[in-house]
This record gives sequence, structure tokens and C-alpha cells, in this order.
Amino acid sequence: IKKDRTGVEYLISGMSSGEKVVGITNAESAGFILTFNSGRLAYMTVRDSHGRPAISVQFLRAGLTASSSGFLGSIRHAFSHLSLRGDIAAVRADRSARVGERNIVALTSKGKLQSWRVHRGGHNESLGEADIRDRLASALREADPQIEDYPVESLETLDFSFVPKGLEPKYLELSRLSDAMATDNPTVQHLLLLVSMTRSNKSRYALVEMILTSSDCQ
Repeated sequence: IKKDRTGVEYLISGMSSGEKVVGITNAESAGFILTFNSGRLAYMTVRDSHGRPAISVQFLRAGLTASSSGFLGSIRHAFSHLSLRGDIAAVRADRSARVGERNIVALTSKGKLQSWRVHRGGHNESLGEADIRDRLASALREADPQIEDYPVESLETLDFSFVPKGLEPKYLELSRLSDAMATDNPTVQHLLLLVSMTRSNKSRYALVEMILTSSDCQ
């Protein structure tokens, strides 16, 4: 007797030998972001264009190459071609200004940022990428003289979160963060990073504010 099927199934194509999903990030109502042990990311939707249950998976693409300039990059190479494999520290989704869209940011432990916007229905677009490791090390040394002799190679970006928007003015002042908290510009992504630097088994930690736009990272 054949049992009634109550769900849908999907086999992800294009995976390498030994590659597997190690994390899933909720990006509803646009879908979900899958993190692979290879360092690749994929966008998964669970409904088709008519709202019926159906699974679709697309690997996210970006263009962080030696010839890229600024934060806005061209979509030239698959994410698997970048030097980010197995190196992802965190993936987060922030609500876009439009219903059915989410902004996605991925951070590697070596200080590389990737950003996309995903749309309900399966479409996704690269917003850009940035390698911020050297800038983070300079900012940390300027703020904390005790890490002046800590090697740049020891810097790790451990985690991050989106800074919430729409806070009351009194909370904006208490946060001591920049005026980016008050902006309603959907292209501005305001992040707070947890970073560390290590020397001789001694580590120092700091929270660093980052502001990403389509043309800059500061």
C-alpha cells in the first residue's frame, strides 16, 4: 500500500564530493540560506511562484577578485572560486525595506564580507564584497595601544549582528554608535563585529562598528 506523501523533496545538484550543509539561516519570507562545509552559500526557497510547496536551491555568486575595486563588485565568478572555503564565521539576514526581500551578509574569520539581496520567488543579486582585515587591524591598534605589537595575521572576526533600526533618540545616544543607526536608506547595512587579536596565547577582544554601502565600507 503506497502511503500518501505529505511533503516535498529536493536533491541539491552541483555539490562536490564530501560537501555537505552545516548551517541554515532563516531569511523568511524570502527563504533560507544554506552554509556548506566548503564555505559556499546557497539560497533555498520552499514555494514556487504560485505559492505552492516546492524546493529550489541556487548557489550564491559574487566577484571578489584582485581586479575588483571598492565594495561594489561584478558577478563574475562562483562563490566556490573565492579564497573563502571553509572559512565562514557567521551568516545573518536583515529585513529589507520591501516585503519578500532580505539582505544577507556573510563574514569570514579572516575579515572578508559578502553581501546579497534575496527575493521571494528565487531571484538574488550580489550587493558587493569587501576585504576589511587590514582596516580592522589599523582601527584596533589606534583604539587600543596594548595591541600595537600584535600581528595582523592573528586577527579573527568571530561574529557579527545587524544594528537595529528605528530606535528612540535616547537609545541612539546611549549606544555611542554613529548616525547610521538613524538612517532609513535600504542600501546602508549597519553591522557590529566581534573581533580578536592574539599574541603569545594572550587575546584581546573588541566590538567594531561597520557601515556598508554600495560603494564603500567604513
